[in-house]
Amino acid sequence: MLSLLVLCTFILSFVAILVLTYFLSLSRNFDSYERIALAAIGATVLVARSPASAIAILQELEASGSFCTTVLSVTVLADVIIILLFAVHIEVAKVGILIQSDLA
Repeated sequence: MLSLLVLCTFILSFVAILVLTYFLSLSRNFDSYERIALAAIGATVLVARSPASAIAILQELEASGSFCTTVLSVTVLADVIIILLFAVHIEVAKVGILIQSDLA
């Protein structure tokens, strides 16, 4: 269920950012690869969940137990995966932009 939520959020964010790149003055001169790289990096950032908000809610409600432990574990694990995906997207964007600049 979590992976479906993350995937849907990523896809919708990716498409929204990709469409916005055609209207933002910052990215008007970008080629298609740079637009896709920007959308992928932006979508990765938008998928991240905040462990601080989960901790704050659990403390406010004075909640404890196995469900709370699972919620925190899943939130932290998802953030670790997001950090890794962000690093991968940054490197792919760098390589692609370097290759395109060499071809030009």
